[in-house]
Amino acid sequence: INNVPESPIKHMIFSWEGILVVLFILVNIFCKGFSEYYNLENLLRQMPVYLAEVFLMIPMAYILVLGEIDISVGATVCLSATLSCMMCNTGAPFIVVILTALMGTVCGAVNGFILTQFEELPPMIVTLATQIIFRGIAEIVLGSGGSISASNTDGFRLIGGKVGKIPYILFLVLIL
Repeated sequence: INNVPESPIKHMIFSWEGILVVLFILVNIFCKGFSEYYNLENLLRQMPVYLAEVFLMIPMAYILVLGEIDISVGATVCLSATLSCMMCNTGAPFIVVILTALMGTVCGAVNGFILTQFEELPPMIVTLATQIIFRGIAEIVLGSGGSISASNTDGFRLIGGKVGKIPYILFLVLIL
């Protein structure tokens, strides 16, 4: 019985990725049956509302699929947004604001460096520690319980709905 070759189609459908795709299709069919407003046009119209969560979700899903966990994501986003809003409010050029927003990449690199250099440390403990550090830096910058908002949003308006000259919908399709 062990010598019977397994069908590649059967293996593909019954892998966890295949089951995930089947569940995605079934959920969409199920939702379509309950609402006439559930269609591609409305989904694309609502995409900017959920775009930030999607950009956070995709890397987190990758990390979770690898069997690890990163609980410092919220603090990383908070620190990155705080610093980029501060740069935006000082009247810095928009490219400087974008480069400051990439502080989240530096925070992720710090996590990755610590985890690769000290393999005996559990990822949950390392990311918990960096979460406390990143949130603490943002708290020091903002003050106790403070908040900040961007006042100079000209650069964001310039690229709103586009990535360069490419509309964001086409950009997302190219990325996928």
